[in-house]
Amino acid sequence: GAYYHDIGKMLHAEYFIENQQGENPHNVLSPQESARMIKLHVSDGLQLAKEYKLPEYISQFIDKHHGSTLLEYFYEKAKVTEKEVSVDDFKYPGRKPDNKETAILMIVDAIEAASRTIKEPTVQNIEAMVSKVTFNKLLYSQLNSSTLTITELRKITLSLIESIKSN
Repeated sequence: GAYYHDIGKMLHAEYFIENQQGENPHNVLSPQESARMIKLHVSDGLQLAKEYKLPEYISQFIDKHHGSTLLEYFYEKAKVTEKEVSVDDFKYPGRKPDNKETAILMIVDAIEAASRTIKEPTVQNIEAMVSKVTFNKLLYSQLNSSTLTITELRKITLSLIESIKSN
């Protein structure tokens, strides 16, 4: 599931920071259009999974790895530049994780993305980022159906902190 969760990015690779070379196409798009292009990787991924007959067990990772989380960067950008902004334009359309594996991928994927934004990777900054991302998944009810226990979540968090610190 982790291997295939982002296959939808292949269809519009230039909109994802890890694939960009040169000009960022989001610089000329509205925040809503940027969010739409980013969110597309979920539906595109599900279409590719269907086309290539990936098992449903694998497809669920594509569908659930963002749940219904908010694309905060583009939402905040829209609030600065526009009078009326609908939060729904900036939420992923996916389903929330309903098992431990998809929940772990959601957390790891979000932390991997957030780790690239740390300007000063001190132990304290890494711990704060991992804690914030994990807490936000709880706060916004993304993990409610995942069956992860608080003890397991704590172990995952500590493991991620150690992994990032060692890089």
